[in-house]
Amino acid sequence: MEVTEIRQPPINVPRALYDELRMVALVSGVEVDEHVARALRAYLDDGGREAAVTGFAERARRRHRDALDLLAEPSRSGI
Repeated sequence: MEVTEIRQPPINVPRALYDELRMVALVSGVEVDEHVARALRAYLDDGGREAAVTGFAERARRRHRDALDLLAEPSRSGI
C-alpha cells in the first residue's frame, strides 16, 4: 500500500494571515489545507528549494572557510 498523504502537525501562522486564508477558502469553496498545499508547492516550484539549499551551502562555506581554503591550496596545508 502506497502512502499518498502525510499528516503534518499544525503550523502556526499570524492571525491576520489565517483570517485571509479562511476568507479565500470560503469564497473559493476550496479547503484551507488545499490552499496551503498549493502555496507550498508554488513556493518550492518557484525556487524556494534552491534558495534554501544555496543558503545552507553559503552558511557552511562561511563556517568552514579556513579549512576549505587549506584544502584548496595543498601547499599551505602540508597535504
